[in-house]
Amino acid sequence: MDMFGYRLTQLLGHLPVLLTLLGIVVLAATARRRLPGRVRSLLLAGAVILLLLELLGAAWVTALPELLRSRSLSGGMRQFELMNLTVNVVRWLGYPVGLGLIAAAVFVGRTPAPVPGRPWGAWTPPQADRAD
Repeated sequence: MDMFGYRLTQLLGHLPVLLTLLGIVVLAATARRRLPGRVRSLLLAGAVILLLLELLGAAWVTALPELLRSRSLSGGMRQFELMNLTVNVVRWLGYPVGLGLIAAAVFVGRTPAPVPGRPWGAWTPPQADRAD
């Protein structure tokens, strides 16, 4: 029962991020008319990468106690250390890629908004108040 509480706590800890990323994927996939093609593709790719990494992290920490128990009993701690390093390297490299794609989606295909008013440097003298 003690391991059940640990696993449940770990999954509940990952749940807000998982639901947020899932919401981003659904909204980006359904916003065809509001988002240009490249923007939507970058946003979807970044969100899917982050979602997969978060699923990997949740699965890893949930399975961690069992992996430790089985590896320590079989004497294969070196194999466990390599698995742990592999999972962490994938996450370390994947998060910047996913966030970079989402950041690129913000800036790709944007045109500067026109500035209302006169062009820079143009000056018009103030009009004198009329005394009627």
